[in-house]
Amino acid sequence: MALIVLVLVSILRLSQRSIGLDEGMLLTNLFHAGGLQDLFGPMPFYDQAQPVLASAFHQAMLFVTEDVWALRVMSAMAVGLSSVLSIRVLRAERAPWLAITLAAGAFLGPLAYYATEIKHYALELVQAFFLVYTFHLFYQRRITLQAFAVIAAISAFLGFSTLIPTVLSIAFCVALQLRTSGTSAAMVQWPGLAVSAVLLALNYLSLKYLTREQLEVPAYASDGLLADLGVLAVALGSAHGGVISVIALVIALVSILARRGSRFAVRLGLLFIAFCVAILLGKMTGVYPVISARHVIWTTPFALTLVGLFLATELQARGKTPLVLVVGGLCSIAAFWETGRIMIDDGAVEFADNEALYRHLASLPPQEIGLYPYAVPSLDYYARHISGLERHTYIGRRVYPSGTRFDQAEFDGLAEGLEGIEGSRRLYVVSHLPSSVDPPDAGTRRVNRLEDALRARGCAWSEEFAGRRVSLLMVYCRPEPSR
Repeated sequence: MALIVLVLVSILRLSQRSIGLDEGMLLTNLFHAGGLQDLFGPMPFYDQAQPVLASAFHQAMLFVTEDVWALRVMSAMAVGLSSVLSIRVLRAERAPWLAITLAAGAFLGPLAYYATEIKHYALELVQAFFLVYTFHLFYQRRITLQAFAVIAAISAFLGFSTLIPTVLSIAFCVALQLRTSGTSAAMVQWPGLAVSAVLLALNYLSLKYLTREQLEVPAYASDGLLADLGVLAVALGSAHGGVISVIALVIALVSILARRGSRFAVRLGLLFIAFCVAILLGKMTGVYPVISARHVIWTTPFALTLVGLFLATELQARGKTPLVLVVGGLCSIAAFWETGRIMIDDGAVEFADNEALYRHLASLPPQEIGLYPYAVPSLDYYARHISGLERHTYIGRRVYPSGTRFDQAEFDGLAEGLEGIEGSRRLYVVSHLPSSVDPPDAGTRRVNRLEDALRARGCAWSEEFAGRRVSLLMVYCRPEPSR
């Protein structure tokens, strides 16, 4: 019951956040899709890419409603239903509900956040929960190796990162089959393995085709072993809910591998380590772009299951160790910390308060308004739902074609949004940059770029409206000198 309350509170709260930059860019592409056939090619606008099944899933949701709250709740429902599969695994391994509640609570924050994001990362979570379940079925010999391989390969079409856990899981199961049953028994499974190999190859070719523009982004390149380790540590730490949850996971993983866990837990632990090594190698070689938690959020269902398995073993053991109290305590702290933060801290929910910004803008009389380029995707979404926005004339409102680097789009868009401003005053919409209500952060470089562009035109400005990472500036510019 406690787990259900924590989940509902987190989902309902996180579903209230505004449409973000990437979500706005994705929705722009989906709104322009003429039919299902358009989902099979690269997206035409911005630096966006999605698997075909993910785009079809989002199109189906948009057919029902375009309301952002409803879209987030539907996405979370898909992840929530798939998480039942990991719960079934834990129950099959005789985990008490206390262990399940503590493990799920520890990772609830990041799971709820990405479950409610209108991107394909939610479906990568779905596939990860499904992979945990089918891996357990294979381990229990309830499905054959070839059945597991084909099912896993089909499910991998739900995401991009799904290829990594799918390939490694199939390879791991092949190794288990060879070890326990010998070569002859494993060879019998070759038809299914061949089919899965073809499916995975098609998936990889599809990925390369759909992301042919995105994978060239310089931020995805390797910066050397130490730098890549740092990026990976931050990404995994954020994906697993922070330091407290990560410590609980490490203790659980080390204990399991020290043979204090069930045989299934040991194998799942080894598979999880293989995932981490593959992610690092992929980052170093440029094969797998990792720069944030969203790229590795698919590992979280495996982490949750591992912590649950550890707690299950320790709670059932006659000679309980202090570790169960340590890990259980850490999970409890993480669960209530994350849920409390989501409930109290708007910063944990609202990355950029675009909806409040555009509702304010809709209340103003018609006028010319300049746009910072990062404001355009969210404006295009809210203009469909907030009456009064389209009565303004927007300067710098255009959709950039796929292949345009967004740094370049930002540079061009700054000039367009300020076009003709000399000798006049104009409202200027800024989104996804720190405002006066935010502490300075990584957006400072872009703030400086905007301020430099304004000063170069002899402009002064004041803040008319400020929200979390959004603002409405009144810009005053001197006329161009006469020649």
